[in-house]
Parts: sequence; structure tokens; C-alpha cells
Amino acid sequence: MESENLLNNKGVRSMVIFVLFVLAIFLIAEGIKAFKEIKFVGGGVPVTNTISVAGEGEVFAIPDIATFSFSVTEEAETAARAQEMATEKVEQALAFVREQGVEDKDIKTTNFNLSPRYEFERRPCTEFSCPPANRQLVGFEVNQTVQVKLRDTDKAGDFVAGLAGTAVQNVNGPNFEIDDDDALRAEARKEAIDDAKAKAQVLAGDLGVTLVRIVNFSEGHGGDRPVMMRAFAETEDAAMDGGFVAAPELPVGENKIVSNVQVVYEIR
Repeated sequence: MESENLLNNKGVRSMVIFVLFVLAIFLIAEGIKAFKEIKFVGGGVPVTNTISVAGEGEVFAIPDIATFSFSVTEEAETAARAQEMATEKVEQALAFVREQGVEDKDIKTTNFNLSPRYEFERRPCTEFSCPPANRQLVGFEVNQTVQVKLRDTDKAGDFVAGLAGTAVQNVNGPNFEIDDDDALRAEARKEAIDDAKAKAQVLAGDLGVTLVRIVNFSEGHGGDRPVMMRAFAETEDAAMDGGFVAAPELPVGENKIVSNVQVVYEIR
């Protein structure tokens, strides 16, 4: 009996030691994890002593695409006829667009609207009241807008003139843009961060404090709006008759990519 109790006691002690060992390993792992998290930005530790600095970075680049849009509006007594008339003019404009080497992936309809048109006939008032106006359907209106991306910006002036010489009612553009600006935005952001870091060092020196770590970061973008113009065919009849529209001069210029950052430092 004594030997059995001894074995049981040894088993209990072994189990207790094993549980304590596992618990110790767990606590050590959690402590290491918590210590590492302190190094991260905003690592979950409340910070009361901070300074905030703003940084700005700018990058300039020559646009490599020009975007245009044109629209057609037609009215007719029936919806089918209005749509047929609008489609004919849009196809004429698209034929010109494709002749300029624009691929279908760079042509997109951004708006299509078919709606009825009504007129209200007012009936004469009597001595006691005025009857409501009588609404009559007089036709239908179709409006379609197409956006085009031109990758050869040197053709922008001729492109405007060519579109204005078709049967479209108006041409909007160009917007001179940069097709893939991710690398430029990254460059501007790096300049903004470097600017913020330099300002933080100067500010810390002036205040007589030490920068500990970054606890917050935010970024915003900005920049010059692309140049826009609006061109109209002189008249619809002139366009249908092949009237000449002079090509305007459209300087491309430069676009500015701007990054604005806000960096918050813990200090001591």
C-alpha cells in the first residue's frame, strides 16, 4: 500500500511539474511577443508625449496619354428612330477614332440614356378652377457619351479637329494624364517621408527632446488638375458636309504628383 501511495505521489508531482513547465513556456512566449509588438508603429501602448510633423514630396512628369469624350444627342418621334440616328453618328465618330490607331480597349461608353419627351398643354381656366395641364408624349431623346484614351499625345490637336469634323455635337478634352503613376507616387511619398523625418529631427532638437519611435502615419495625395478644353463642331451641317475644322495647338506640359504625409513621433 505504501509503495502504491509513493508511486501516486510521484505521478502527481510529475504532472504538476509538467503543467508548471508548460505554463512557464507559454508566459515566456507571450512576453517575447508583447516585447516585439512594442517596436511596431502604434504598438498598442498608450502614448501621451508626442510631436506631429508634416512632410511633402513632389514629382513632375510629362503625361503620356490624353483622354477625350464626345457625345451625341438625337430626338425623334419613336425610340427606335432616335436610337438609330444616334447610333449612326456614334459609329461615324468611332470609325475616325479607330483610324487614328486607337484600340477597342481604350474606347468606353460612359453614358447612354433613352428617355421620353413630353409637352404640357394647359387648358383654359373656368370661373371656379383651373384644370390640370394635359401631358402629351411628343417623342424620345437618346444621349450617348463615349470616352477615348489616346496614347500618342502628339496627335491630340488633330484628334480634336477630326472629332469636331464628324457629326458629334461636342468634344470634351483632352485630359493629359500619366497612364501608370504608381512608381511616381511612391517616389513622391518617399520624398515626403524624408521631409517629415528631417523636420522631426530639427523640431526635437529645438525642444530638447529625443525621438523614440513613430506611433502614427497618414498620407494624402494631390496635384495639378490636367489641362482641359472644350471643342465644338462649328455647325452640325458643316460637319455632315465635311467642313474643315482647324487643329488646335495643345501643349502637353507637365503633371505634378504630390504626396502629403503626417508622422507622429513618441518623444522623451
